[in-house]
Amino acid sequence: PGFDPSEVSNLLDWFSNTAEEKYRVTLVGGVPTYWRELFRDSYAGEAWASVYRSFHVLSPWTVTRVSTIDAVDRFRVDNIERDLAECRSLGIDYLPVAFPGFSWGSLKGSGFNKIPRQGGNFFWRQFYNLLDTGNNMVYVAMFDELDEGTAIFKVTADVDQTPTEGRFLTLNEGQDNSNSEVRNIPSDWYLQLAGYVGTSLRENTLLSITMPSPKTAQG
Repeated sequence: PGFDPSEVSNLLDWFSNTAEEKYRVTLVGGVPTYWRELFRDSYAGEAWASVYRSFHVLSPWTVTRVSTIDAVDRFRVDNIERDLAECRSLGIDYLPVAFPGFSWGSLKGSGFNKIPRQGGNFFWRQFYNLLDTGNNMVYVAMFDELDEGTAIFKVTADVDQTPTEGRFLTLNEGQDNSNSEVRNIPSDWYLQLAGYVGTSLRENTLLSITMPSPKTAQG
C-alpha cells in the first residue's frame, strides 16, 4: 500500500503552478532520510525522486537515525553535506532536523533512554554540524513529545525530584553525576540550547563545537 507518485506530483504541481495565485503556497516536504538514494525509509523508483524534488523546502526526518556523537559526525558527511549540496543545486531550501535524545519507555514499555542525551552534548553536536555546514535553519524535534522522549520543554532534571512510583526519564539520566554541571542541569536546559542556536542563526554567527555551560536556573 502507498501513494501513487503521479497523483502526488499532480497535487504538488497544482499548489505550486496550476492553482489560482491566491491558492499557491510554499511547499515544505517532510521527506524520508534517504530521499536522495531512494532506499531504506524512502519510496523506491525514479518517479519518487521527481516528487521529492518538487518541494520548495525539503526536511528529511532523521530522528533515531543517529545515536552517538560519532554517528552524528558520520551522518554529517554521508547525508547532511550531500543533501545540502543537492538542494542548493536545485534551488530548494533545506530544513534539517535535530533531536535531543530518544526513549520508547512511555510508548512501548521498552527502549528506555534508548538514545541518551549526554547532558545536551548529543543535541549540541547536531546543531554544531548543521550550522557549520552552512545551513540557515533547523527543525527541532520536538517541543513537547513525551511518548518518544524527545521533548525539549521543561522537565525534571534529577531522579530525586520524580514521583516514587513509576519510572521517569530525567535530564541527567545515565550521566556521570559526579560532574556538577551534569548533576545540576536546569529544567529548561534544552530550551536554552535551542535559544543559543536561534540567536546564532539570526545573527549569522557560528557555534562553538563545545557546548556552553548551563546557566543557573532562574525563578
